[in-house]
Amino acid sequence: MVRFYWRCLVGTILWLIAGLVPVIADVVTLRSADGKISLRGELKSFDGDTYVLDTEFGTLTFKALGVDCQGAACPDIAQFATDLVIGAGGSTAIRLIPALIEGFALTSGLSSIRRETTSTRTEVFLTDSKRIPVARMEARRMSTKTAFAQLADDRADFAVSMRDPNAAERLAVQNAEKGNIQADDQSRILALDALVILVSRQNPVKDLSRADIAQIFSGSITNWAAFGGPDVPISLFLPAPLADHTSLFQAAFLSEAEGEIPLADGRLFLNARDLSDAVARDPFAIGFAAYSDIRNAHAVAIRGECGIRQIADAFSIQSGDYPYSQTIRIYSAPLPLPSVAESFLTYLESPQAQEVVQRSGFVDLDLRKMPLDRQQARVSNAIVGAGDGVTLGDLKNFVRQLSHADRLSVSFRFEDGSTQMDGRSRRNIRILAHRIESGDFDGRELIITGFSDSQGSASGNKKIALQRARLVRTALQKAAPRADLGKVKFRVLGMGEISPIACNDDEAGRRVNRRVEIWLN
Repeated sequence: MVRFYWRCLVGTILWLIAGLVPVIADVVTLRSADGKISLRGELKSFDGDTYVLDTEFGTLTFKALGVDCQGAACPDIAQFATDLVIGAGGSTAIRLIPALIEGFALTSGLSSIRRETTSTRTEVFLTDSKRIPVARMEARRMSTKTAFAQLADDRADFAVSMRDPNAAERLAVQNAEKGNIQADDQSRILALDALVILVSRQNPVKDLSRADIAQIFSGSITNWAAFGGPDVPISLFLPAPLADHTSLFQAAFLSEAEGEIPLADGRLFLNARDLSDAVARDPFAIGFAAYSDIRNAHAVAIRGECGIRQIADAFSIQSGDYPYSQTIRIYSAPLPLPSVAESFLTYLESPQAQEVVQRSGFVDLDLRKMPLDRQQARVSNAIVGAGDGVTLGDLKNFVRQLSHADRLSVSFRFEDGSTQMDGRSRRNIRILAHRIESGDFDGRELIITGFSDSQGSASGNKKIALQRARLVRTALQKAAPRADLGKVKFRVLGMGEISPIACNDDEAGRRVNRRVEIWLN
């Protein structure tokens, strides 16, 4: 839905009837924003997005963004300012999207003015160095379902979501004759987040099992004494029923084979940050929210039946080790976009955008490193979770191979029963391949290490883990054609089931354990 804003009504109607803007055949000069490049020629047309110029080099087309037109025939750019709407949920719409728009303006040499028109809408006006309007970009707070619906019926240009569009949502876009919504590996990843269970820092209960959480939020257990806490009632603090995290929470913790467990009544909050602040002040409260909204509350560890604890932090969310981590993506229908929209999408994958993501409280995509000696839980889990087929020699080999290396915060996971990597892993291939091409690992060793769940024999699991590690190595080398691979050493290991980071007694835990890690030596 690209509309034009701040336009002269009568003139614009006439121009739109004509299709493209006719201009007086005259010589103009187009200059780059920094003034270093200029080109002179006869301006043939301008459609608000591109200039068509007859030059000594032939007829050339130039994107309008970042170009200054000088001459009597130059069009009034202000009449073509682009209007873009981005539908997103909760804190993504309130904090992240407006901050990213402002960051985009800064890196593009534009000025920005933010205005919150309502509690659910934030406008950011972009102007160039001459105060000429370039775009109005609006972040609208809405559910994921609504965002995809508005994308389909042309009321939004982008939908930001923590899930892929379902079949019905893709069909709605097709029926609108806009083509398919982009597949997950074609969309842009904005940031990472996670679903967390919040308590006050004063609460002595620091970990809960999935069964504990289900019993608390279904109302089956109502006193903290059941979990080793004080003998006081549990206060349930809940987000609004239609909030995205409500459905995510119910799917993660209140869905059983025989059907959904109902969510008990509790105190409702329309704003996730208000909920988090209220939990932080009440030592007997519990709630759920996004990792980006923790603020002064505490996120409890999720304890598996085997005793392994999974803690939400930036590293575990980025690596996918925390089971309730989420990928925030931006989707658009594959229509031609104006240059300002294309430039914004390109900016979203830049290091500058990731700095904005981190400052906004979300988890960015920049690589993190963690040595083995800071992963003591992994060593203990490797011992406690060792199956009958895991020997003392296997445990010693695990420590010996990785003790002097740093684990990178990219992991690779595969579709169930397949050698096909999932969408997030395919993006991780591109991230790591770019770092290899940039020479960041020259003279270093990348240890590509495969792990498995405990289903099947220990020897068979080692073979599967090694096969998947080799697939990752091949994909990395293929994705980095400009790299001097002779400067980077690749070592492939198949560790099998030796180092579980989740319990293997359910499918969710086994899925987390089936992974390929990257270690840097």
